[in-house]
Amino acid sequence: MKSRLESISAILLGVAVTYIVYGYQFGTSNHTVYLLSALRDANPQLLARDWFTTQTLQYHAAFGWLTFALNKLHVLQPAFWIGYVGLIAMLHIAWFGMVRLFNGSTQAYLLSVLLYHLSAGGTSLGMYQFLQDSSFLPSNIAAVALLWGMYLRMRQQWIAAAICFAIAEVFHLNYALVGVGLWLAIWILGLPKQSPRYLLASIIAIVPGLIIAAMMIHLLPSHGPPLPRQQFIDLYVHLRHPHHYDLRTWPIALWLSVLWPMPTGFVWLKRELRVHDSRAPVELARTSFLLASLILVAIVGAGFWYVSESLVQMSLYRFTIYLQLFACIATAIVLTRSRFANRWTSFVAGIGILLPMIIVCFVRKPLVIEREYPLIAFGITCAVILFFHRIPKSATFSVAALIVACVFAESRASRIIRWTQQDDADYLEVCDWARTHTSIDSILLTPPDETEMRLRGQRAILVNYKCVPQLSSELPQWRDRLQDVLDLPNLMLLPKRFNATLAAIRKQYDSLTGEHLKQTAKKYDARYLVATHSLADLPDSQIAYRSTSGRYFVYDLARE
Repeated sequence: MKSRLESISAILLGVAVTYIVYGYQFGTSNHTVYLLSALRDANPQLLARDWFTTQTLQYHAAFGWLTFALNKLHVLQPAFWIGYVGLIAMLHIAWFGMVRLFNGSTQAYLLSVLLYHLSAGGTSLGMYQFLQDSSFLPSNIAAVALLWGMYLRMRQQWIAAAICFAIAEVFHLNYALVGVGLWLAIWILGLPKQSPRYLLASIIAIVPGLIIAAMMIHLLPSHGPPLPRQQFIDLYVHLRHPHHYDLRTWPIALWLSVLWPMPTGFVWLKRELRVHDSRAPVELARTSFLLASLILVAIVGAGFWYVSESLVQMSLYRFTIYLQLFACIATAIVLTRSRFANRWTSFVAGIGILLPMIIVCFVRKPLVIEREYPLIAFGITCAVILFFHRIPKSATFSVAALIVACVFAESRASRIIRWTQQDDADYLEVCDWARTHTSIDSILLTPPDETEMRLRGQRAILVNYKCVPQLSSELPQWRDRLQDVLDLPNLMLLPKRFNATLAAIRKQYDSLTGEHLKQTAKKYDARYLVATHSLADLPDSQIAYRSTSGRYFVYDLARE
């Protein structure tokens, strides 16, 4: 009973820490894109004249159906929050289970939580995370499901593992391709091929991914011929997604946060293979080897060189999240088994981490302190339970992890942890006005760095930087529209770092004349244009709305 209480308290503390670090978002950044399909399904008249929602491939079908059903039941927002918290809980249950599977202690689990969040908040190569954008996303569902599949394979629960692989494959195309390949490769490397149960599990794990892949292959020709490869790389990799695909732009801190626990993890795994005869270390070794091979292929074939469009779009860097987690777990197990890991050294090490973090908290005044008192109290309660139940080592690492989480929470918008794109309150006010004061078939020319008009305003827009098509055959439309709006002969004149690109887009849009914006709007049949200041060469009689602070002006070009 006492051991179970300790385990539950540790997992709950891990969940609280992760929630504090990541927070939660609804309807911002990538989440906006994923919700558009459900919005259209609920009311086909909405965004019926928007080129992005009607002329580009929307391929997250399972997530769209789930979103549509929840929206019909009018429980979308609370259900997504519950789902997000559930993902965090499932992540930590599998995490804790893996630590115990390799005879790690509760202290090792808590230390691994600390090490993981110290590693840039769990950000891996390509700026990918288990809980991308702090939202309930199809990629996050797939990431946690695949982790469970790996964990259950280590426990030789083949059917359950296969179901988890299938869930990951159904929710995200990248996971469909990698999930099928991973299962087949491990099978070929020598796990029990003769078992009927394993054969059945293999069918469950492989067939959904093959169906998803076949559907995509069938749809691709209908979207036209692709761009020349170099043009695709320039637009998709160097301009739109350098944070995901252009490894030359990644900060050194990102590489260090991913690579620092790898040597310890390798040495630990080599020892586990030598001293244990169970299948768990073998399974982990084969999985890690295959994932590392995928990352190496990505670095060479979609990093230093870009050999094909498909290899880029597979987003293989995202699977570094598993290697990073495995390495942090291995490092924590090694440290807690070390002869130096006694009560006093743990206490001194914990205080060494704790004091600087407390000082930083008071100096920087983390936002989390102001609005998440209940969650912090919950985390401290779990730490106190661990403190009174076991040796101080548990509590030391627990409290240290909690304080670290608070510090990282204040840095949610930093380059290392997360790059999120959010509109200001004044622009959201414009979106609300558009939803209630314009016709459902209206098209608006908006600042291209915006993200919310389609979802919150529920109106079609000419183009924005955020909603980029996934196929190279669809990119020319996005490129041409952006060039027309920004009055640029070539988008490649923009700077190539994500935040710098957004800043340059806003600066260029601010400098445009009303006449240029008016002519561009007419070219694409947009009735309204949203300006970031009063346009001197357009009559004031065309101003249909001005935001409260005067930051945005909406012009109705149909007015005389």
